[in-house]
Amino acid sequence: MCQVNAIGLVSFGYHNKKECKKIAQRIRTISRRFQSSNHPVDFTLIEAAQYNLQNDKDRKKWSKIMHEQDGYVFIIPKDTESITDDITAALKEVSEEVKNKTLLLVYYGIENRFGENLDAVELARSLDMVVLYETVDLPYMDSSRATAFDKFESTEKETLENIEKLLYWTMGMKYTRSLIRQGR
Repeated sequence: MCQVNAIGLVSFGYHNKKECKKIAQRIRTISRRFQSSNHPVDFTLIEAAQYNLQNDKDRKKWSKIMHEQDGYVFIIPKDTESITDDITAALKEVSEEVKNKTLLLVYYGIENRFGENLDAVELARSLDMVVLYETVDLPYMDSSRATAFDKFESTEKETLENIEKLLYWTMGMKYTRSLIRQGR
């Protein structure tokens, strides 16, 4: 019997929870095609904003759910100026839980042209995460004012290709972590 690979779809939409959650749910739906008896995968929706890291109980829940995942898809708005500290604190809180685990970044929204944005790749690497070099960049608005979710269909193929790569990397890193634990 094969072990289930657990992938956390982590939404960091602190100010736009609804849009971020819709994107996470869509990724979960389209990714179900990777389910097979040979390589079972469990995609878990995780909303970072629901955990108050000042509260000890929430901090333990956040740590536990992140520990249970073998890999992650982080869904992050492009404009992170007002939430950079929240994302950084949330990830540093679980630095041991995410160490040597895989990550695919999905960005959405409009970039902030004036402020500094979070470099999520560098933050993840500083936590010893294995970051896939390609990220998924979802369009947010066009002349018809369509949201990222509405425009998601045009990027589904690219998103699926990257999730498939994430799954293969996750299986490899899961094996690597088992060897590290055994001291080989």
